[in-house]
Amino acid sequence: MLRAYGVPSDQVYVAYGFGEDKTRGHAYLVEKWYKGIWRIIEPQAGAWTGAFFSDWATSVSYQDFCCFNDQDYFKGPPTLPLGVYEFEVDYSFWPATRGASVEFERYLDTGERVTGLIEWGKDSLGEASDIVYDWTITAYDQYDNTVFTWSGDGLSRDFSFTTSQAGIYRIEILKRDYLARYGRMTIEPEDWAQN
Repeated sequence: MLRAYGVPSDQVYVAYGFGEDKTRGHAYLVEKWYKGIWRIIEPQAGAWTGAFFSDWATSVSYQDFCCFNDQDYFKGPPTLPLGVYEFEVDYSFWPATRGASVEFERYLDTGERVTGLIEWGKDSLGEASDIVYDWTITAYDQYDNTVFTWSGDGLSRDFSFTTSQAGIYRIEILKRDYLARYGRMTIEPEDWAQN
C-alpha cells in the first residue's frame, strides 16, 4: 500500500524473519519513509501494544532472513553506509529532567581525531519540525571528563575533537524537546556502539 501511495522502493520492505530456533517465522514491515530512519512496523499488534512493545519485541525476536518489495530482494536487513548511525531520542520531560539522550562509545587511541555530523530528522509525529529547545553534543573520555561540547537549536551540527589519551570515549546527544525525534550521526572513525 505504501508503494502504491508513492513511497520510494528503497524506503519500504516486507521483512521475513525466523526465530533463533528456526521453527517459527514472521513477516513484518521495515520502513524509513515516515520518520526518516529504519524502523520495524509490527502489523499483528494492536494500537496500544504496538506503540509500546510489539515493534521492539519483533526487532529482537526474529533474525531477518530477507527483505523484499516490488523492486528489490536481498538477504538481511537494510544496511547503512559505514560510519552512519540512525537513532531515536525518546520523549523528554525537561525541565523536570535533564532531557532525553542517546550515547555512542568506542575505544580510541591517543591523538586520534574524531569528526562527525549530527542531523535531526522527523519527530515522533512524522513532522520535520524545528528544534524548540537547545540540544547538546558532548564527548567524554574514560574518566567522564568533557573533551568536546556544543549546544544550540539547529537541525544539524558538525563536530570534531582529538583524543589526549587512549581509552573508551562516549558521545552523548541530549535533546530537550518533548516529542521523540529521529536523527542520524555520520562519524569517522567508524565502528561505534550505541548504548
